[in-house]
Amino acid sequence: MNDGTITDNRGTAARAANIFRGPLARLELARERPPTARTIHQKYGLLFLLIAVVVFFAVEPSTRALFISMPNIKDLLGAQSIVIVLAMASMFPLLAGRFDFSVTYNAALCSMVSGVVVGNHGGDLILAVIVALVVGAVVGLVNGLLIAYLNLSSSVLVTYGSAMIIYSIMLIISPDMSTPPTEFVTPSWIGVPLFVFMTAAVCLGGWWLVQHTPFGRNLAMSGGNSTADRSIGINVKPLTLATFGLAGVLSGIAGTLMLAGAGGENPQSPVDLLWAALIAVFVGATAIRPGEFNVVGTVLAALFLAVVVNGLRSWGLSPFVEPLVYGMALLVALWSYVFSHRGDTPTSVALDM
Repeated sequence: MNDGTITDNRGTAARAANIFRGPLARLELARERPPTARTIHQKYGLLFLLIAVVVFFAVEPSTRALFISMPNIKDLLGAQSIVIVLAMASMFPLLAGRFDFSVTYNAALCSMVSGVVVGNHGGDLILAVIVALVVGAVVGLVNGLLIAYLNLSSSVLVTYGSAMIIYSIMLIISPDMSTPPTEFVTPSWIGVPLFVFMTAAVCLGGWWLVQHTPFGRNLAMSGGNSTADRSIGINVKPLTLATFGLAGVLSGIAGTLMLAGAGGENPQSPVDLLWAALIAVFVGATAIRPGEFNVVGTVLAALFLAVVVNGLRSWGLSPFVEPLVYGMALLVALWSYVFSHRGDTPTSVALDM
């Protein structure tokens, strides 16, 4: 009986390994291989680029004064706090092989609704934050129910439809939008904007969830591959529901950052934020854990793109340089990943369109 059980378990593991050829296999190979110049470049190249770009714009005479000024730094960090949290919201469905195109509209709705709460309830910020998280979670769970339990399998179409519905709701309630109190516009602690600490906490929690919990391991093992889910006993429907619910909660957090004025004087539209978040996730997948969506890589990518755009604007270039930088960064990152992994075992995550 024991021999049969062991043989059956080995057969299951072998099938899973043949299906994945992905996160778990790469993890084992990484443990066996000593670090080389190639692997260091693959993992930390984006970090080195970020440091180099920061140093360049900080010492370049024509950009130094504006680039290192405190108002510019606060505006950059504020805008990227929103992008990073939204990138986290986008990353979790992507880990499950799904897209969520509604996260930025969800965040904007949460910001608007919580602003109404602030205006109509005497500036009750705690209530506003709770409402934002609840609204975000409800939107995310509805997306998850439609995709996982009502078999509307195209996550792109479902979440795009949700985004359009949310946009309509925002247009309906916008006349009732009250201006948040000024004391909530730029909160800070020990001189550092509070939204920086909130974003750091979200990133730390996301990293822990992905790397050190069964939920994160199940996401990494499945990667949207339903065959793999069945082979190792992962129940994909509750996992998908929880993934979109988490994306919704993170959208609610991003909404509170918007309410707090973290976006600076020129907040971005939901469409701009969506592409900024998605590109940060995909570019981040070429760093730290190459070939995998990961938290640290996503944060580095978001900061790198923001610093490049901010530095070029400080140089006097057109504000419309941002989409150019984002598009080029995505293509270069993909080319770099393919070029640096020539001869490796091909790996992929099945993204449901």
